[in-house]
Amino acid sequence: MHFHLRIGKRIIKTMIAVWISISIYILLLLLDRLVGIDKSKWSAPSNMYTPFFAGIAAVYAMHADRNSSFKQAKIRSLGSIIGGYFGMLITLIGEFLLINCLDLKEINYPLFTLCYYLIVSLGIIPLIIIVISVKQSTATFITCLTYLSVTISIRNGGMPVFQFATNRVLSTLVGVAVSLGVNSFSLIKRNNKILFASSIDNNFLDSNFLLSTYVKYKLNDMYYNKIPLVFMTTRTLSSLEYIFNDVNVIAPMVVMNGASLYDFQTKKYDEVCTIDIECRKIIDDTLYALGMQSFKYSIYDNNLHAYHDQLINEGEKMYYSVRLEKGNDDFVRGLVPDDINVSLYVIVDKEDKINELVNELNKNPKLNAVDLIDYEFAEKVGYKYLKINSHIATKDSLLKKIKEEKKYEKLVVCASGKTDLRAIELADFSICLDKAPNYIKEKVDVVIEDNPEKLLKIFNKLHITGDFNKAKEKLIKKYEVKKCQLKK
Repeated sequence: MHFHLRIGKRIIKTMIAVWISISIYILLLLLDRLVGIDKSKWSAPSNMYTPFFAGIAAVYAMHADRNSSFKQAKIRSLGSIIGGYFGMLITLIGEFLLINCLDLKEINYPLFTLCYYLIVSLGIIPLIIIVISVKQSTATFITCLTYLSVTISIRNGGMPVFQFATNRVLSTLVGVAVSLGVNSFSLIKRNNKILFASSIDNNFLDSNFLLSTYVKYKLNDMYYNKIPLVFMTTRTLSSLEYIFNDVNVIAPMVVMNGASLYDFQTKKYDEVCTIDIECRKIIDDTLYALGMQSFKYSIYDNNLHAYHDQLINEGEKMYYSVRLEKGNDDFVRGLVPDDINVSLYVIVDKEDKINELVNELNKNPKLNAVDLIDYEFAEKVGYKYLKINSHIATKDSLLKKIKEEKKYEKLVVCASGKTDLRAIELADFSICLDKAPNYIKEKVDVVIEDNPEKLLKIFNKLHITGDFNKAKEKLIKKYEVKKCQLKK
């Protein structure tokens, strides 16, 4: 068994945040001397800070991406404030009843401890209710942890409960602030004028058609650093949300081969392109003549609907059941209403039937307004996909729009199949993996090994380059052997 240790930026940043957080205590000790206050006195500045609590808070708040860091910081801060001062209140109530009123601590210490612990345990009930009532249920654990540390800990050698609660809260807030500061700081100057784009299936997905845990981590790191990576796919949303689960995608995604853009942040479709009525009639008539049916995808009111007739073959049934299980495609049995436009046809059938359909459609010159994309249906041997969308609904047209609207100066594309050919022509620098078909390898600038991590590493390098053209030439020179081997 081989173990490959990766010491990434998050580990280094965590170490720095902890070091700063615990070292602040040394500065407070020096302040004690400066103002002439003995450390043994509770009024000493150093007694308002505990490096242990600050260090824990710093580790807790450090995450790979900024959004997660702020979420964890919020949880830690709120939990400490609520738990710390509620714990102080319960302690004061308990000590008042058991010491001032009943004098149990002097009369019977074991009974005092038993009663005090009962009061502390009962206090958990209103504490959790408070946390839930302010809609911060995710902070429940941290709140209870802080509460218990204030109510039943030694209090730094007998420190008054108000001072100890404040110490606990301030130490946590400082640790959280330090962690956020370290996480936000970067010495790297980034080139924000480059737009990156890549297809998904043949570049990033594993044998189970999923992203690996490490690729998800690297993607989150890239999006945290505001690297605009746009994914291009012929897929619909049914599988995309499942694939990109746990990835904070900040860039729009080109879906359904360019029929639309989808924004994972707002959960909205944009730039929806549809197939004209005349082309739809020709396609429908041809399907009917060959005894075939299709899934017709339409986007309206920001919802994706897939209209279909009776499912005929095993490929259609499998396509339907898998996507129905994911729950993002709204399947509708029946005809497309007259006032609804269609953006994409998906036909799943045996290979010979798909080939026959493609031949028939290609004979009609009026269908120059649509693109036909056929490829293997991976879920079932012997079956193929045919996807039909408007000729103007292309990956490259949407990439060009994003580039112009956001004023990017350069476009870097990683291609994998025939639907990426026009995107390669648009790109200032193009890449493909070694498993890409030869017609793609012949078009791109660089062919790299079949490793999505290597691809993301190249994207990162280009994003921090000061001279794009120089970096491009270095990469071309580095990988020119593969291109030469291809030509031979």
